[in-house]
Amino acid sequence: MASGGLGRCRLALGLALLLDGAGMGALLTGIFARLRVRGQDFGDLLIYSGAVLVFLSLLGWVLWYTGNLELAPDELGRDYGAKGGTLMLFGTEPCGGELDGGCVWDPPLPPAADSESTHGAARQMD
Repeated sequence: MASGGLGRCRLALGLALLLDGAGMGALLTGIFARLRVRGQDFGDLLIYSGAVLVFLSLLGWVLWYTGNLELAPDELGRDYGAKGGTLMLFGTEPCGGELDGGCVWDPPLPPAADSESTHGAARQMD
């Protein structure tokens, strides 16, 4: 995981926390405060909108959680049939588990051909 203990998907975590805070604030304000504007009570509006915001924050929590799942490459290939595909890039940790911003994950190179067979093919083409 990345340093700081927040995981990889910090934007989704921020969205979830923002929606949770706004939703709980609206919900509690609607419950405990008496809000009247020109004789109209807006407590119910705040209660319902707060509940909807807290419900929508679940989207951010699910995104954050699924973004932090880590799978071993052999497990990913066995379960999903992704043998070195792009799905393997998303489910594995790059650079041994550290995301330090300067690290780029290089996919494994194919096995090199025999040096004798390569030179022999070049000689035959001459």
